[in-house]
Amino acid sequence: MKENVFYGVFITITGTPASAICAFNLTSIDAALEGSFIEQTSANEFWKEATTVLTPRPGQCTNDSMSLSESVLQFIADHPLMHMTVQPMYGKPIFVMDDEELQQLELHNNMTEIVFYAASNTGKVYKLFFKNGNTYTTSTYEPLSTSEVIWSLKQHDDNVYIGTDFSVRRIRVINCEKHKWINECVKDPHCGWVNKTDLLPQNENQHNNMCRTIEYIKDNNFQTANDVYTHESYDISITTPKSCPPDKPQYLRVSNTTEDKLQLRWIPGFDGGHVQTFIIEYRNEKTDPWTIKTVDSIISNYDPQIYELSGLQSAILFEIRLCAKNKIGTSPNTESITVSTSNSGSNMASMKADRDESNDQTVGLIVLSILLPIAILTTFILTRRQYMKKSKPPTTKEIREKKLKRRKRQNDRTNLTSQSTGAANVQYLDTRKVSPTLDVPQPENCSFPSSSTPEIFQTDKS
Repeated sequence: MKENVFYGVFITITGTPASAICAFNLTSIDAALEGSFIEQTSANEFWKEATTVLTPRPGQCTNDSMSLSESVLQFIADHPLMHMTVQPMYGKPIFVMDDEELQQLELHNNMTEIVFYAASNTGKVYKLFFKNGNTYTTSTYEPLSTSEVIWSLKQHDDNVYIGTDFSVRRIRVINCEKHKWINECVKDPHCGWVNKTDLLPQNENQHNNMCRTIEYIKDNNFQTANDVYTHESYDISITTPKSCPPDKPQYLRVSNTTEDKLQLRWIPGFDGGHVQTFIIEYRNEKTDPWTIKTVDSIISNYDPQIYELSGLQSAILFEIRLCAKNKIGTSPNTESITVSTSNSGSNMASMKADRDESNDQTVGLIVLSILLPIAILTTFILTRRQYMKKSKPPTTKEIREKKLKRRKRQNDRTNLTSQSTGAANVQYLDTRKVSPTLDVPQPENCSFPSSSTPEIFQTDKS
């Protein structure tokens, strides 16, 4: 409760998940409780407004409840509901969220502004700022690596503590440095936007850290300073385009040099939501003060920008850098580049060298265009000759020679086989021995007839 106002969170029971935060004041609660009751005279009838109320009125305190009559006690039992509902402030919820169920709601203590912290069933915590009937989502925190239901939520000082089924976490909820746009910064009542870089510390990256805490603004007495905005001095109900200083230009380089001119080229960054200009600074090496040239963006912000520095001295080394500027602020400078203008003699020599190189390239291309077709034609002719030679049919003489060679190889193979077989027969017969101690019948002659050759000599001779 804050200033006699109650805040409650409601979720859907069935259907698509949704959540709503409503505000109720004591006046509307008293009006509902002091109104009439509803009653149902029978089970088959609708509830309707009761026309009579007994005395003492149910809901009022009595000195002795035991003295209440039976009729009063029966009226209390039969009329548990009020005829009027408690209406929320503004006639509608102050915050509605689809596809998520908000489980816990916590108010930031010790603040005149109304800041909520709402925890969802998906492990997220929302920082909400309510002002003039509108609620703004200032920050969204996702402290958990997995989607877990947050069952408890407590705020203490600059932190919020959450509890799940598996862990307890602490979230730092005053973190103005993460707001990179003025619209986001001023919707956080803990923060303010300092739009002047000279009001910020020189040792910091001023262009990316212009959202500061309210304590910083109060400590430096910036509350009434120009170009310093908070939710009190900035209309946060209006949706305005993103506003910030422009981004730093990219890829600064010199595309052409002459005796007295340097042609610069670069890619612009985001313009911060406003028209941007470019500030070119150059000097003679590192001895002279910077000379400044302001250049308007003459073409699309996403196309390369070209500008020519003229009226320069010849053969001089220059240091050049660049930044962008809009009505919100100025971007950081690019890295300095160093380039020299040329002199007339070097220009002529350079032009002659370029011309000679161009002539050499032309001659080379002509020679290549002549030799390449010749090489292709020669390769084709040699390949065709080899193919014709392989596909030419053999002559009669070649066929006869091939047959003779084949017949000779067959005869040589036959003679070699015969010689090998004879040698095997002789070796086998010579090594055949009969033991003298055995009674082996001997034939009458020492030679065997061809028809009575023993079985052993009829085996495979090989």
